[in-house]
Amino acid sequence: MTPLINLLPWRALQRQRRLYFRIGTTIFVTLLLGCSFWTTWAWFSQEVIALQGQGDVLKEQLRKLQETLPHQQGWQLGDDQRSPGGIVDRERQHHVSRWGDILAALASQLPESSWLSTVTWQESIMTLEGYTVDMADLERINLSLKQLPGHFHVRAGPVSHHASFGLSYSFTLADHGGALGLP
Repeated sequence: MTPLINLLPWRALQRQRRLYFRIGTTIFVTLLLGCSFWTTWAWFSQEVIALQGQGDVLKEQLRKLQETLPHQQGWQLGDDQRSPGGIVDRERQHHVSRWGDILAALASQLPESSWLSTVTWQESIMTLEGYTVDMADLERINLSLKQLPGHFHVRAGPVSHHASFGLSYSFTLADHGGALGLP
């Protein structure tokens, strides 16, 4: 007769060992994930605190710069006023502004059938070149140049006939009465 072998306790033991292994692995993985999450969170929170500190420092620097900006602009204005280059730049801006006002006045008085093709100026002399349809308009331009605000010496240049545009003309305005505020 053969002895009876009971295999069930062996299977129960194997199932129990597998269950302990799975529970242990689950606990280990859970602890590992928890530690890695906590480490990552701690690192990011330190980065956020560091960035907030840098932001506070930058805000403080910005506040200081904004406080000193008016003083620095005042110093720059003082340097410009003391330096010869600053004086020359202000004079040039004054000339450009004054000639701009004179050109605006001329544009309002210019006949509709006339236009300027070239405008050049240097110091107190401006040269205007343009085109018009007939001689009557040329006389009106001459009259409007003499009526510009200020004391200008108006000198008419050559007049020639251009095939495409009509009559080409040239005028030179010279500031003799201080209209531009020149010495």
